[in-house]
Amino acid sequence: GSLDFAAVKVELLEEGKVVRDAAIRFGFPLPEGGLFSADHLRLLGPDGREVPAQYAITAFWPDDSVKWVLIQFTAPLKAGEKALYTVEAGNKVSRQAPAAGLTAKREGDAIRLDTGNLAAEISSNGVRFAAGTKALGELQNPVLADESGKEFVFTPDAIVLEESGDRTATVKIDGALGELARGVLRLRFYAGSMA
Repeated sequence: GSLDFAAVKVELLEEGKVVRDAAIRFGFPLPEGGLFSADHLRLLGPDGREVPAQYAITAFWPDDSVKWVLIQFTAPLKAGEKALYTVEAGNKVSRQAPAAGLTAKREGDAIRLDTGNLAAEISSNGVRFAAGTKALGELQNPVLADESGKEFVFTPDAIVLEESGDRTATVKIDGALGELARGVLRLRFYAGSMA
């Protein structure tokens, strides 16, 4: 592409009065013809060091160059802190190989995920969780009762690995709540987390 190097500052502000590891995700635009791969993007933290992030192309220009990239990462923020991150883009930009992170794959009618601390299996029967070899429990399909006490069970029609990378993954579950309604459930998992 024609973009050799650009640096764009991104300011984060923790408006809440809490200390947390914030899950950040935002769209990043690129000029037409600038880049043809997300491999030439990287994120630097306030200290100038590279931050592990996930880059997913979400739109292309008519010449097949990258138009938009979804960037996702975790930012440790103190209460009331402003933190300045930098996105670098261009042919002269390269990033480190990602460390082992989240894995997600389809096996039969189930999707299996591993965050490094938590394993999950999502199927039409519900969600099972484990940490290492220890089972942590499971979530059955949701049930809703109307005012007369009649129960409606959420029955999945389709389970899709909607988004998957080494930092985060999203599982989309389409289904019906009996004859009452249709709905969508989304479960998001983060590398290194218990959720």
